[in-house]
Amino acid sequence: MSFKGDQSKVLIAPVGDPSGWVKATYQCKNYEESAMKSGYFSFVCENGHSEIILVVQDSIVFPTSISRDRNELYNNCKEHTPCYSGARIDTYEQLVEMAERYANCVFSEYKDKLKVIIVPSIGFFKDKCSDEKSVEMHSNAHPDIIRSLLTIKIYEELSRINSPSLTLDVDLTHGVNYLNQLVSQAVRDAASVLSLSRQQVKLNFYSAVPTVERN
Repeated sequence: MSFKGDQSKVLIAPVGDPSGWVKATYQCKNYEESAMKSGYFSFVCENGHSEIILVVQDSIVFPTSISRDRNELYNNCKEHTPCYSGARIDTYEQLVEMAERYANCVFSEYKDKLKVIIVPSIGFFKDKCSDEKSVEMHSNAHPDIIRSLLTIKIYEELSRINSPSLTLDVDLTHGVNYLNQLVSQAVRDAASVLSLSRQQVKLNFYSAVPTVERN
């Protein structure tokens, strides 16, 4: 994507496993007046962003929530998981492609602005397909490698935006464990390089506190 203008806003957000997420209400304060909006993601509050960059772990295709079968996001997109599709994954490139398809499906309501960055996960992940079958993955990726990879990918994406002033809103609401820290560091590193060729690069970090809807 390439955007032109005096000022551009980009939303950057790490996201975890959405298979257990529920709808919530968020108080959006980036409008002229505060507004309450409901949705699965805090991105319902996004306003005027030219692009939404989501940082997603490759393990997203191994959903872990015990309530996933009652989850709308998972049910709409489960054909992009190895358990449900039965697809064989022989290479890491195939895993990344499946993770991209799944993430783009889950967040499809933002498809016109969406850019998904897939990064390696850390740990052991297992998806129990049935009593007889399961798929699993073990990753020993080093955090410093993930941070370096993220910095490069975020910089490459942001450098396509042709605007002298850039605001980066980093939404940490849906990140998990170490991912929030790595994304925060990578955004700061990328912004430092971008600032050499921009009049202004502004960073905003925040995490929303949703109100869960009860039936």
